[in-house]
Amino acid sequence: MNSRGGVFSNFAVLLLLAFVLLLAFYGGRAVLQDYGFLEGKDKGFVEIGPEGIIKEELSSAGELISAQYLYTCSEDYSDSKSISGWNIPLTEKSFTVVYDGMVKAGIKDLSRAKIKKTGPDTYRITLPQVEITECYLIPDSLSVTNESHNILNQISVEDINNAQKNLEANMLKKAEEHGLLDSARDNAEAIIKGLLTGTRDLKGCTFEFEFED
Repeated sequence: MNSRGGVFSNFAVLLLLAFVLLLAFYGGRAVLQDYGFLEGKDKGFVEIGPEGIIKEELSSAGELISAQYLYTCSEDYSDSKSISGWNIPLTEKSFTVVYDGMVKAGIKDLSRAKIKKTGPDTYRITLPQVEITECYLIPDSLSVTNESHNILNQISVEDINNAQKNLEANMLKKAEEHGLLDSARDNAEAIIKGLLTGTRDLKGCTFEFEFED
């Protein structure tokens, strides 16, 4: 009787152990799927390929600032009192605004990139177009010089505020004239290529880049 009881006890232990292993297997599979390491298929598990890794790397990066333009600039402003569109003589006022500005450009959302395999270990990455991401005056950099001191038409705080409204448009125009967007486009390719080639699972891959129309 003791021999038979021992066999039964050992069988129960093995059955319980098999159940625990089965539970751990399917539980581990679910966890790996949740974290994106495995994709469930009817015939088993499939590891995420390079396309998925590239997409994950770019999505994690989010926004990319690939170029910026910092400069000091000055703008001249003048105004006169007028009646019915006719400027009154000796009432002209003028001043110069000097300021430092910063314009940044890049890709706002790298998760929108599209990846396509074009050959053995070669992938074409279509990126969103670069754009201006930020434009602002540097705090405390604004100064006013060459004031006219016309008693008949003195410079007011409102005149300064109105002048500042045009500064952002002028900053954007000058930044684009200096090729800021072209630099942002070229730098974006170099930065992303460096990011991907430095990824262990993408060693040996070749990347081609293009931008959305």
